Amino acid sequence: FFYKMKGDVYRYLAETAGEHRSETEVDANMALGWYFTATEVANMHLSAADPIRLGLALNFSVFYHQIKSSPKRACEVAKNAFDAAVLDMPTRGTQRFADSRLIMGVLRDNLTTWTSERTDTNVTHSQAVGTSNDVETKS
Repeated sequence: FFYKMKGDVYRYLAETAGEHRSETEVDANMALGWYFTATEVANMHLSAADPIRLGLALNFSVFYHQIKSSPKRACEVAKNAFDAAVLDMPTRGTQRFADSRLIMGVLRDNLTTWTSERTDTNVTHSQAVGTSNDVETKS
């Protein structure tokens, strides 16, 4: 949890750096490192449906989308976390897993939005260059 919070702090610093581009890059790299560390620790010690692990995946995917401008990687992080949590979710609900379901809903909503954005971008680009629309999808 601590590593996730460090990643979050650096992500917020990168978001608010404004015109100070060199600071933004440093903060983004620090956030990336802390998110990687947090993910490694979470994967070793928490179930895929744990709300802390899901919250980490949510924040990490938002980092990729907003800070790194990588919607493809953001979708990969969100989809992998969502799919793993679905397989790991207990059949009986506890308050802890109710929180997980809420986070999974946000992951799903982000995936829907980001996939739509990627499709719209590919359609616009294909129309601009006069080619057919080859949208990459993952099953």
